Amino acid sequence: MSDLKLWRLLAPGAWMGVIWRFSAQDAPTSGDFSDRLLAKTLERVSPSYAAALPEVQAQVIEQLSFYERKAAHMSLYFVLALLFSWALHPLIKDEKRRSSLAFGLCALYAALDEFHQTFVSGRSGEVRDVCVDASGALIALVLAFAVTRLVSGRLPPGGALLIALVPAAVLLGLCLVSRSGAPDTVIAVEALTAPVLIWFSLWAFFAWRLSMRRRRGQRFSAR
Repeated sequence: MSDLKLWRLLAPGAWMGVIWRFSAQDAPTSGDFSDRLLAKTLERVSPSYAAALPEVQAQVIEQLSFYERKAAHMSLYFVLALLFSWALHPLIKDEKRRSSLAFGLCALYAALDEFHQTFVSGRSGEVRDVCVDASGALIALVLAFAVTRLVSGRLPPGGALLIALVPAAVLLGLCLVSRSGAPDTVIAVEALTAPVLIWFSLWAFFAWRLSMRRRRGQRFSAR
């Protein structure tokens, strides 16, 4: 096996070690780290949180920590799925087979990691968390599939923009829910606005650049 293939295989292994390390933290350590990270993030992205009273901030942290943890689960396995797909590329050229194997490996490791947490003080293994982890991996592989189709010309730019609209639709739903004025919901919407706008802007720019490149290629071939 070439060095390149070996390094590719080591990449997901290293990331699995990161996930295992997080899972090995006991409940108080993990909870304190998550809450401090969430508080620092909200201070920077949510004016409502920064201006709120300490007791309101504590209430918001308590209410949003569950969603932060699930988002962290999804993000970790989002990255793991991409690393598995990248590592398997030299070995499996068929994209559907490669993505299916990468997803299966992620789901298997998610189940193993949840089982590992049953031995950690204050932690538990949840089937729900395995599903959350697997959904993060699935989202990553679907997006990777869409990007390859977009680059190869098999997916029109309009299709890419429709994919990019999904998180924007989620944000719109949160905005509608926040009409009640609940502080945690308002702050959550504020926290999501920046990443969703960046996400949509990057996808729109990517699709526009590919569209312009194709048009130039068509004009050149027509000559």
